[in-house]
Amino acid sequence: MAANKNKNGKNMSFSGGVALGFDLDLFSSISRIRGSSPLDLSVVSSIARRSGADQIVLHLRSKSEAEVLKLCKGPGKTCLKIEPKSELVAAALSAAPSSVCLVSRIEGRPAPIIFSDSSVATMKKAVLALKKRKIEVGVSLKAEAVSLRRARALDADFVEICALDYAKASGQKKVKDELEELQLAVYLASELGLKPWVACGINYKNARAVSKMTRLSGVNAGWAVAAHSILWGLKSAVSEMKILIA
Repeated sequence: MAANKNKNGKNMSFSGGVALGFDLDLFSSISRIRGSSPLDLSVVSSIARRSGADQIVLHLRSKSEAEVLKLCKGPGKTCLKIEPKSELVAAALSAAPSSVCLVSRIEGRPAPIIFSDSSVATMKKAVLALKKRKIEVGVSLKAEAVSLRRARALDADFVEICALDYAKASGQKKVKDELEELQLAVYLASELGLKPWVACGINYKNARAVSKMTRLSGVNAGWAVAAHSILWGLKSAVSEMKILIA
């Protein structure tokens, strides 16, 4: 598969199969707890990459988060999650990650984009600015056809489809139905020319089923892997997740 590169020469394509993105949000949150010893996110990132992570997912809440921006400039693929605010877009342009995923935030936590006339206008500006700099742009959204078509209209390159409803489902029929909804969304995204990723709620019980979906590009996992690492170590936690989706 031919590879595209951004202005820093970062390869933005993956070698094949289902890619694993490791989300550093929990580790980053721990670093922000008052009185705690700051974690070196570059060390966490390095261990995750050596253990099988194909990309590192970072969250930028403020343009002053220097360590997050520094990681974007480092080696390997990085996906930076931001709200489509002008100051965050400007910071992303300077940091030049491999890709940027546009998200909403509810009570400080990332959430699928809320589409409205004003938000679409803001996102269009962000997408245009980022793509001019050869940075791939994606949109975090729910498994809905209308949202996928709106992402296509924005000229996004990829989508990150939220799997929380599937992760929270109970009962065999409900779990099956939610997985089918995800598969339909992944298939439609691919048909629309969007690279489909799945995230939110991915854990060691459901990752294998998700990874078997036709046309899936990748899976982003974070909190489950971080929690697993408390008992088994980060290297083992990332490696196990990579094996599950292989």
